[in-house]
Amino acid sequence: MQTFVGVDQALRKIGVAVIQGGGVALMKLILPPPHLRSTERMLYLREALQHALEPFPEADGAALEGQSYGSAGQLDQLGRIGGIVELLLADLYGKPPLVVPPATLKKFVTGSGQATKSLMMRATKVYWDVETDQDDLCDAHGLARLASEFYTPESIIRHQCEAVHSLRHKKVRRRIRAVFPKSL
Repeated sequence: MQTFVGVDQALRKIGVAVIQGGGVALMKLILPPPHLRSTERMLYLREALQHALEPFPEADGAALEGQSYGSAGQLDQLGRIGGIVELLLADLYGKPPLVVPPATLKKFVTGSGQATKSLMMRATKVYWDVETDQDDLCDAHGLARLASEFYTPESIIRHQCEAVHSLRHKKVRRRIRAVFPKSL
């Protein structure tokens, strides 16, 4: 039975979803105690995520949400929790997870890279008959579905195919060096 994992990580909570055999096997929101800060909070989140994934010792693919360029706040802390989750998934499942830009996840789920959280939740209900009022769980579910589509393509829905294609064929950005005339 194929298993796919999606993780929407943040400093204050982690949404995790597992799709197994095409159905939802797990949707869980991990909330650390409010008194934990910095390293203690990240340790708690890592251990709680590892514990949540223990019933799924093997996965055919995993995905986590990359940081948005518009992120505000403690960017170094956001980067750390992203790295912790990425390494944990790689250790658990033997290969690096997909790191999915937020706009690509939104496009995969809704067809628009600028979709709102409420549109994401409505599209999740329409496409997969999964209902949640928690946007972190919705994102985690979308990430697990995207991992499933990335590793075992079956969708015929255009925006889902385009989102997966963009992950497979990432554009390499090259720096262009300015050349000035000698007379300057």
